Amino acid sequence: MIQQLNEHRLLCTLLCTLLFGLICLFGCDKQPNGNTALPMDYAVDVPYEKGPLSVRVRLNAEQVKLSGLITLELSATIESDYEVQFPAVSETLKQFRIRSLDDQSKILSEDNNIEEIYQYQLEPLELGQCEIPALTFNFEQKGSPEASPKSGTLTTEPVWVEVVTSLPADPNAFVIADIDDVVEMKANYFWLWICLGVGCLLAMGVGIGMVIKPKKAIEIRRIYKSAHEIAFEALSSIGKENLVEQGRFKEFYEKLSNCLRQYIENRFQLHAPEQTTEEFLEQLKTSDALTLGYKQELQKFLTHCDLVKFARYQPSPEQINESLTMAEGFVEKTKSEEHRIDVTASQQAERQVV
Repeated sequence: MIQQLNEHRLLCTLLCTLLFGLICLFGCDKQPNGNTALPMDYAVDVPYEKGPLSVRVRLNAEQVKLSGLITLELSATIESDYEVQFPAVSETLKQFRIRSLDDQSKILSEDNNIEEIYQYQLEPLELGQCEIPALTFNFEQKGSPEASPKSGTLTTEPVWVEVVTSLPADPNAFVIADIDDVVEMKANYFWLWICLGVGCLLAMGVGIGMVIKPKKAIEIRRIYKSAHEIAFEALSSIGKENLVEQGRFKEFYEKLSNCLRQYIENRFQLHAPEQTTEEFLEQLKTSDALTLGYKQELQKFLTHCDLVKFARYQPSPEQINESLTMAEGFVEKTKSEEHRIDVTASQQAERQVV
């Protein structure tokens, strides 16, 4: 009796296992192939065709921010007994810069044509209506001599893109948001213990290294300078280059803006050099390192510099003197000996150059 009961239990277990396997096999949906590429939506899609060659010029947008990127896609489809040469886009572009290039592999279609696609990530350099110039594709039949009747060219038409900025046209319209109240942080000792453990390991490693292989340390005299000393030296160097007298206004404002941004990082520990003007001004809204008056003064100065650098704005002599005076005055009014910068490496490099 007990043996029959055990046999019935074993049979029920096998049937349940088989039923569960069938449910898993037929009840689960098949997943799509992970290699299938999703199509991109294009705001501009212009086709061209000549002889055995078909070309499409595509853009993912007709408008882009000055700090953003736009995708340009060039696709060429040609008969298999021909070959096509894509244009040198980097040499043709004047108002854009190529940030990245994706060269997809050639595809053989069902009608025995070869398709090749290039995708460019473009960064705008100027404001307003910017042009992607006409592009020329060369094609010829494989094995035919150069300049034979079985070769030719296809030239596209220019495409225009509107480049805009989110910065206000009127510097006085910039409004600094109020700083949020201070929120008390809860004590968390996890990272403290991690740092203590790492510190102990480093100390042990240094101690063992000194005992096993003592080395004669080369004494280097460290050189420290305050942030305003570095800034005043840079401003003096800019003035000696006579960029304004040579009409090189864009280069003058780039160096003046970089000098003030580097001073802000050294003096207030705000990472201004690596950020765009828009990103820096957004960070400045919530920072209490500067007063509201200094924030508005910096916003006006950086906006004016961007107009000269990117919008080809022609500054007057009064505006140039005002910008230089503002930079010198800002450094003078905010200078402090609290933060000193190690300039040993830069000083040694200058000595080697001299």
